[in-house]
Amino acid sequence: MVDYFRLTRLVFTSKILFIHTAKGNCYAQTPKPAPKLRDQLHAIIRTKHYSLRTEKTYWYWIRYFIRFHRLRHPRDMAEAEVAQFLTWLATHKNVAAATQNQAAQCAGISL
Repeated sequence: MVDYFRLTRLVFTSKILFIHTAKGNCYAQTPKPAPKLRDQLHAIIRTKHYSLRTEKTYWYWIRYFIRFHRLRHPRDMAEAEVAQFLTWLATHKNVAAATQNQAAQCAGISL
């Protein structure tokens, strides 16, 4: 067990954290990877107590949004890309206003 109260130094080397204690012990820990987009969506949906069907629908629209922007990650996009996507849905796909609102909510969650 790591004695966090007697740490002397932390050293990061190639994604491995080496913890040195005052007693001379050294522990190696790897940092946890960031959660994937699907897991982040699942956590948000569960927090808001939405149904599983809503989660599936939101995931569908988020994937559609990502593919529309040539597989760019949503964290690299802003409101301009959302507006571009919604405009394309309205003009080229002729979707209803309710569908646009649903896609807008999904894109807002993923950003």
